[in-house]
Amino acid sequence: DVGASDAANSGAEADAEAEAARVVAAGGRLTLTLDGYRRVLGAEGVLGGLQVTRSFGDAARYPGVTAVPYVSSIDLPPNSVCAAGGTEGGATGGTTPLSETWLVLGTDGLFDVMSAETIRSKLNGTVRSKDHLAKRIVGEALDAYSPDNVCAVVVYFD
Repeated sequence: DVGASDAANSGAEADAEAEAARVVAAGGRLTLTLDGYRRVLGAEGVLGGLQVTRSFGDAARYPGVTAVPYVSSIDLPPNSVCAAGGTEGGATGGTTPLSETWLVLGTDGLFDVMSAETIRSKLNGTVRSKDHLAKRIVGEALDAYSPDNVCAVVVYFD
């Protein structure tokens, strides 16, 4: 680990109180599922619920869902790492044996089965080529039987 870890979460999920209130104020309805998660109910005739509250292409089927992104920022001191994630996707950062700082952006399919700390531990000291960072963590998430799509982008900083 290269330093202090700060958490940041996009809050773009139905379990976030402020986001749940925004969905209801916009005409959406919420339900609590058997697995303990809050979901946005679909319009009449739409089965199931949506865990994320901000996504492309779902507003017509899920009232209260929007494609407008939730944007936030955090200030990080030098040599620190940022860890974010959760059911809506997120980001984590660190360094590789190549002495480069990196940032991983991933979907909920990645962060549902791997914590930011797990991603850092998998990458730190195990990946010898930066071309393999994203492939490694996507493979690890698939090996963990992620129930959702898995996508990761690794950004390198000099």
